[in-house]
Amino acid sequence: MELVERVSHLESDLTTVKTDVAVLKTDVSVLKADVSVLKIDVSVLKTDVSILKTDVADLKVDMAVVKSNYATKADVLEAKNSVIVWVVSAVFIAQLLPGFLKKFGL
Repeated sequence: MELVERVSHLESDLTTVKTDVAVLKTDVSVLKADVSVLKIDVSVLKTDVSILKTDVADLKVDMAVVKSNYATKADVLEAKNSVIVWVVSAVFIAQLLPGFLKKFGL
């Protein structure tokens, strides 16, 4: 009787193993599908990163151009002082010019 019980127990274990293998096969199929999706996503990400690298390189060039062309505080101050000197000189000459013209008879 012991042998019959052992065989019965082995058959039960074999049925359990078959069920577990079937579940594992299903899980592997799901994992394969997930890996396929991930491969596609990684491919898209690689393309996006490549585009971003190009865009960043373009931005670096643009920023270099902007930096080379923007005015510093010193540049603005110099321009301001130059405008002030021109305005003061123009007002001063405008005040003196009629007197000089009158003096020289023009």
